[in-house]
Amino acid sequence: MNLSKNLSAVFCAAMLSTTVLAGNKPPVPTGAVYADTLISTFQTVPAEKAGTPHSALLAAPHGAGTGGGYFDEVEPNDAGAIATHAKDAPFTARGAILPNDRDYYSVDVEAGQVFHVFVVAGILNSPLDPGLVILRQNGQSEEVLAQNDDYQGLDSFIEFTAPATGRISFVVLSAVTSQGGSNYTYRLWAFPVGGSRATEVEPNDNASEADQVGLPALYAPKIGSPGDVDWVQFQATAGDQLIVDINSAEFGFPVDPVVELYDSSGHKLFRNDDGGPNDLDSAFNVKLPSSGVYNLRLSDYRPEAGGNTSIMFVSISVQDGTASPTVTKAKRNPAGLLKKIVGSGFTQTLTAEVDAVLVDTVPVPNKPGVRKPIPAYPVVSGSVVTVVNADGRRSNPFVIP
Repeated sequence: MNLSKNLSAVFCAAMLSTTVLAGNKPPVPTGAVYADTLISTFQTVPAEKAGTPHSALLAAPHGAGTGGGYFDEVEPNDAGAIATHAKDAPFTARGAILPNDRDYYSVDVEAGQVFHVFVVAGILNSPLDPGLVILRQNGQSEEVLAQNDDYQGLDSFIEFTAPATGRISFVVLSAVTSQGGSNYTYRLWAFPVGGSRATEVEPNDNASEADQVGLPALYAPKIGSPGDVDWVQFQATAGDQLIVDINSAEFGFPVDPVVELYDSSGHKLFRNDDGGPNDLDSAFNVKLPSSGVYNLRLSDYRPEAGGNTSIMFVSISVQDGTASPTVTKAKRNPAGLLKKIVGSGFTQTLTAEVDAVLVDTVPVPNKPGVRKPIPAYPVVSGSVVTVVNADGRRSNPFVIP
């Protein structure tokens, strides 16, 4: 399919600056074959550009530094002015293409930032042959920065370097514009790159054998058998806002991911099972308390699960955590109940957590940096306290001594 012809019809805009990654168009594989194909694509896409800067998306409103998470398209979104906006990256968007439809997703980027952008449909048993376009507004017209139709099978992929700071749009459409329907579903997955892209190397079943990556990273482990766990290690700086975003169930793989964050001493700092109420995949952000080595432990929630298609795609990145809250103290009484949480940068409404379990709190009058659990919550030495501001930014994990 000549995507350029379709684009000229759809956008009625000149092709000013395009980068097309060509690909063949074999039948869409399924099951284990598709898993291997996707892994193969992951391993063979163009290598990241060493030394590419990746700094905070400070222009992104309402939660930069938290990751965009998973969200559904919001119609109408068939033009840049009404695009479904991703507050941050990485993000995964779910959508469907109707006849003569196109879906716009916008995100704020910085000059020089590098993204990998996938549109996946085949693994969802979707009949969609997706096209992907990256563009920006140029006066009254739209400037096409990059486009792709078939990179691997029918699915699309673009490695993209932002030419300037500002807002861009990722546009998904059908390569055959007359085709579409509610079953023409897809996932748009955009994540920053620049550090590492790696599949696991067994054995990696404990921290001493962890695979090592540089940030930002994309890591693709496989829960190869029941009870398998995979560890990955990276270095980061105190005050960084760590963003971990896993795609597995979203792509149709039979995994219910669980991710745990450990420091270099083996203390568990955070755990996440489901990224949201309707998401089996895991996603979280947290402000890192110190500089040094960190480890992620990846597993399946179900101990009996595992096999050739139990694949996770794990995006690991950091952003500036200056605007995130900080917990400096968590007091407990002699009965072992948490009495108050003390810190800075708290918003009036926030969520408190003990060992990643939600805890109700109320503000203390005239003390904006103090929250009181209601009712008092039981804690022990080693319990981890965090708070999440209204914009989604999570504090440092405070370990109760």
